[in-house]
Amino acid sequence: MFVDFHIHTTASDGVLSPAEAVERAWRNQISYLSLTDHDSIDGVAEAIKVGKEFGAKVIPGIELSTVFNQRDVHILGYGFDFQHPLIIKKLNNFRQKREQRMREMVKKAADAGVPIEYEEVVELAKSGSLGRAHLARLLVEKKVVESVNEAFQVYLGRGKPFFVEKEEISPEDAIDLINRVDGIPVLAHPGITNLDSEIDNLIDSGLKGLEAYYSDHTPEQTLYYLDLARRKNLLVTAGSDAHNVPGYGAQIGSFKIEAEKVKPFLSVVLYKI
Repeated sequence: MFVDFHIHTTASDGVLSPAEAVERAWRNQISYLSLTDHDSIDGVAEAIKVGKEFGAKVIPGIELSTVFNQRDVHILGYGFDFQHPLIIKKLNNFRQKREQRMREMVKKAADAGVPIEYEEVVELAKSGSLGRAHLARLLVEKKVVESVNEAFQVYLGRGKPFFVEKEEISPEDAIDLINRVDGIPVLAHPGITNLDSEIDNLIDSGLKGLEAYYSDHTPEQTLYYLDLARRKNLLVTAGSDAHNVPGYGAQIGSFKIEAEKVKPFLSVVLYKI
């Protein structure tokens, strides 16, 4: 049996619906999975329902976007009460802020002579939580750039012409929110985030795990974070970060880890749900 606890769907910036993502995972022998859409739990109920039909165990998940010293830091949350009024209220607020940020980015693009309308981004997102990846895909469709990676490198990355800073939520705030709704907060892709110097502080704030197994980690990084998790008594998770955008990043099934390798995390999170 395999696991993948980091999958994106149309509830944020993936291209598969929650039902399609669960089915794709199941057909790739992934028996335990989590949809971790950006600042959104809109696909969780559907995914759990479809998972039961296939026999897959879908764990409620989310990826919260935070900022630390002008760097993006993503905090994953697992096994929480996704019907809790607190998280529903917080995510509704995040959605409004994402919509405003997207309007500002589209205006920057229009002012630079790139013919993009806000409504086009919304249509592409299909009611998902709006993010830069949607705008990047639209730039590809309009042949402004050749790839999503190029869109970020040239226009949408921090400090680039169309970038707009989001209203900051700290990693500590995100960790606190996940803990308050009885979830397990995990630092996403630590080898990419490069926040090792702050991990002790995050643990003091309630961090419970590291995503040591990650699709873009080198073997050396994986071993390092496995050892760090052991030394800090943190749970270990595994994720592909699949968005299933053709030619961009991992696809569901391209990175999966044997369930035995994350057994302690499974034991804890399955008990919660």
